[in-house]
Amino acid sequence: MLYLAGGGDENDSVKLDQQFAEQVDGKRLLYWPIAMSGVSLTCEECYTWIQSVFEPLGVTDIVMWDALTPNLIHELKAFGAVYIGGGNTYKLLSNLRKTGFDHALKDFLSNGGSVYGGSAGAVVLGRDISTCSVMDTNEVGLNDTTGLELVGNYAIWCHYIDAHDDFVASYDYPVVAIPERSGISFDGSIMTAIGFDAVTLFTRGFKRTLLPDEKIVVYS
Repeated sequence: MLYLAGGGDENDSVKLDQQFAEQVDGKRLLYWPIAMSGVSLTCEECYTWIQSVFEPLGVTDIVMWDALTPNLIHELKAFGAVYIGGGNTYKLLSNLRKTGFDHALKDFLSNGGSVYGGSAGAVVLGRDISTCSVMDTNEVGLNDTTGLELVGNYAIWCHYIDAHDDFVASYDYPVVAIPERSGISFDGSIMTAIGFDAVTLFTRGFKRTLLPDEKIVVYS
């Protein structure tokens, strides 16, 4: 199961966080703040933050990896869920590819694991990360912006507000635009809006609003 948050704070994402915590259900949670490297918070501050969000929701066994290396891939099976934090999306995608964790995450999902992406962590799970170009700089010189393609045919736009409509509508592929006070879950076929505000789907110039708790079937 996938959970994608629009990039707000813990008060904005509380409804999505609650559902994710229920899905974790006592299993070990693995946290990756790797997209934050060189951006702002220290690893210690990131770990304190993730604990403050999920321990009150009953998720107490949380492990943080502040760097990814190929030899860690085999350890993924020890966890029930992975939380990918925000930061620079280009850097995140580059890191996942170089270490092989782009493929490892797909296998993890196929084997019943759950993945939560917040902001950059959500964008990287979609069809293409070019949707982050208004907010992120491509400081790693990434040429291929293809994402992990885990949300059907959709790319992901986070921190969405109505003023972004012209940008989002300019892409020639479908985009899920998620505001900061909302998110989505996706089980491989059903997408559900979760949160306080509506999620907006852009497809070939057509705009559809998905209200909180509303579901839609996603075709690959």
